[in-house]
Order: sequence, then structure tokens, then C-alpha cells
Amino acid sequence: MIHVKFDPQGGDISIEILYFGNLTASYVYTLWEKNSNSKKDEQTGNNQNSDDDKYDLPSPVSENEGRIVEVFSTLNNPSGGSIEKEIVAIRLWQGRRILLSEENPDGFKVGGKTFTLTEQKIIDAGKTELSDPFIKLIV
Repeated sequence: MIHVKFDPQGGDISIEILYFGNLTASYVYTLWEKNSNSKKDEQTGNNQNSDDDKYDLPSPVSENEGRIVEVFSTLNNPSGGSIEKEIVAIRLWQGRRILLSEENPDGFKVGGKTFTLTEQKIIDAGKTELSDPFIKLIV
């Protein structure tokens, strides 16, 4: 789990989920309540359409302290014979600023852009892999 600081008095927080590669991907984004098994928000999506994969976290912003962001992705390589690379890329925004983790304050770079977190998977032909990063929101 990585830790991402935000300003409890700052602007709204949003999450953006992107995929880099040629694979089929779907996800479940969950915002977990602080110190609880309860879900504050849950959204689903995939990389097979042009819909935005961006969601606003609830307001007031300060109530997101201690909550956990989880993005559970299923990545499938339907190709007949090649091994493929897929990158799950997550950005947390506060206003127009990308929030970066304490563990990597320079962010993760993909395609010349900066992300809060990325995870790379190598997937054999005809196989499915999972990605399940967690981000804890702190002040």
C-alpha cells in the first residue's frame, strides 16, 4: 500500500484510471471507509470504450482522510501467441494538481505523463492476470 497526502482544506479529489497496452482490461474502483469494511463508493469500467474513467471522491474533502482507494483490474491477453505488456496507471488529482505518494514523491512516468501509481504486468498469450493496488489517503 502506498500513502498519498492531500490537503484537507483543498479542492476536490478525483481518481483517473488508464491502461497502456493492447490488452482487454476491466476494473472495479472501490473507496473504502476509514477503519472499516464498508464501501463509500464503488465504480466499474473497462478500456473498451471512449467513456472517461474518472471519478470524484466525496466531499467534504477532509472526510477522505484514512480512506483506502483500491483499483482491482482484470487484464486479459487474447492474442494467439505473443506475450504482451500492460500498465495500469492511476492518477489522483486534487483540483488540477496530481497527488504523488510518499513512497515515490516524483511520481511514476508513462508515455511522458506523471501518475500517482503504476503497475506493469507481463501477460502470456491466452492468459489473464490481476492487478490490485491500494492507496491510503493521508493528511
